[in-house]
Amino acid sequence: MPAPPSVRAVVVVAALMVLSPVGVQCQCRPNDGPAGNMVCISASQYENQSQFATCRTNSYVLRKSRGDHACLDDGSAYCYYQCMLEMHDKESGPVSSDCSCTSPLPPRPTSSLPSKCYSPSGADCSWYRDCLEMEFSCAGGRDNYAMAYSEHLCTIYKTKKHLLTESGQRWLNATNACLQAELVPMLQPFRNLTCEDVKSRACKTQALCYLNPYLDYPSVCELQPADVWTVFWTIRDAFRSHFVESIFGLMKVASSCTAISTLTSDMQHLRVRILHADVLLKTRELFSDLEASTSEKRKSLQTRRKRQTEENIARVLHRSLAPEPIHLAWKGVTNTQLRIHQLANEAVDSLARQLDWDEGGVIWFAFAADQHDRETLDLHVLLGDRHAFHLANPWSPRSDLSKVTLQAGSRSKTPRSL
Repeated sequence: MPAPPSVRAVVVVAALMVLSPVGVQCQCRPNDGPAGNMVCISASQYENQSQFATCRTNSYVLRKSRGDHACLDDGSAYCYYQCMLEMHDKESGPVSSDCSCTSPLPPRPTSSLPSKCYSPSGADCSWYRDCLEMEFSCAGGRDNYAMAYSEHLCTIYKTKKHLLTESGQRWLNATNACLQAELVPMLQPFRNLTCEDVKSRACKTQALCYLNPYLDYPSVCELQPADVWTVFWTIRDAFRSHFVESIFGLMKVASSCTAISTLTSDMQHLRVRILHADVLLKTRELFSDLEASTSEKRKSLQTRRKRQTEENIARVLHRSLAPEPIHLAWKGVTNTQLRIHQLANEAVDSLARQLDWDEGGVIWFAFAADQHDRETLDLHVLLGDRHAFHLANPWSPRSDLSKVTLQAGSRSKTPRSL
């Protein structure tokens, strides 16, 4: 990506005093780096306090700053990127503790990561496994989903881009590059980060990358609804019944865009109400005693959820379809709200098994509506035709979403409106 004409700040190296190098070669050559080498520098604009500076590619600096920063020499492919600019977008002022360094620096922790890990292009989906996973070893853990989600979003560009418009392809490509650039600073040595830190960082940056991946690239709010739902349903299908906060995050961002609240012709919207006592008990627990949510309590709650049989799933009351544009009111950012959304998905997953939605070529996604009392759990269910979103085998049956919604409504023993 060439440097745009409105670069706000440059990565100033000439005015920095190198106090102590870190790395084997201890240099950052303009033509070949290598990326990842670090030095401890001091500069007057940062009150002469020392900070890390890392050798980066100019293309990475542009992506990470969305065109605000660039190497001082226009012809340089590599340069040192000071931590306060890279991490906090600060051109001056005191150095924060996560960027501070001392001279001489301690020996750099042993790392087998190749230099490409420190300035990814965004096009290599293996970066998550070869770099981020290699550094943190989160696979199989409860905090691994952020990496798995981002990697799958990256592969969609290669496997599904022919299903997207040109604008959708440009957005997805830029978003993938943005997500990788935002996670690169997690690879800095001496920071003692964990998988939970990586998960937290990934969640915080996803919305930013959806809305503003790079200068002159479209925001998710500028896309056609078909593009957004193709990406959404592809991700949902990949993770199946697993609760993935990132899917909810995409829904949250998408719901803020007026155009995206329009469903495609291959989707339906259903409102259901959960009335079963076992489900209500879970809802009350989520509302009433969050402070006591220890690991043992979570295990106990999970055990009770597993005991719930398909026959005991909630009474489902069909309220209405929505052929017209609807406002997908998304309420879910806190841990409490996310747990309620998880409960909604578990309930609808059980309903889907009873009604054979999967075998009938239907894909679904549920999230909770605003909770006004503890006696009911109202939720939204989005239904999609697997064939329409290229998620079904060619020989599998086409879904009849109108029939599906009527079947869901027939689950009610006492029809009433919500």
